[in-house]
Amino acid sequence: MINLVKTEDGLAYDVTIQKETATLWQYIKALDDFLEEKVAPCLGCDSCCYQRIPLTLPDIYGYAGREKESIANFLRQHAEICKKGFALDIQLRQGEDGICTFLDGEEQRCTDHSHRSLVCHTYICLPQTERARKMREYLINEGEDALAGALFQMGLCDQWRDLQENYPLKPQWQNKTYEEIFLKNVLTSDLWEILTAPSSLEIIG
Repeated sequence: MINLVKTEDGLAYDVTIQKETATLWQYIKALDDFLEEKVAPCLGCDSCCYQRIPLTLPDIYGYAGREKESIANFLRQHAEICKKGFALDIQLRQGEDGICTFLDGEEQRCTDHSHRSLVCHTYICLPQTERARKMREYLINEGEDALAGALFQMGLCDQWRDLQENYPLKPQWQNKTYEEIFLKNVLTSDLWEILTAPSSLEIIG
């Protein structure tokens, strides 16, 4: 459940997980419904498209399918992978103007909106409570790590083979779409406990 709540700093959105069987897709759908009901339409604003857009494993399945060749082609055309210290950074490519290559600048619309990444799905132009922020960040980071692990398994990251041990295969993410990923299986027990507890904040509307 996504609620508009009142905090000490003003309005924000909050997340509460109500069922043990809640999936990543249900989280995304709840955010979509909240956006439609509570947040002004974003048409005409493309500020989020200038931000870094890390990719997760189910994002890749949505964009490219599960075949190694199609994933490799997608990464060559639309993604950037680079080594940052002891980590891999995998994100959608941005043009020279710093904007996502999927954005139609004239229409200010995403050209592949139905397959947009987890980051794009969960971006809301509204402050968030601490637990909502932690949930979003954790899912994105874990999903990106799962993607790196899958790319190593497929032999698509051989130039960074020294980092492979940092990305063990995660069965709770592997070969799964948003609909098949259960939040309880991918969140830490501490974060799950926080997110399933009722909010003490005042709900608005």
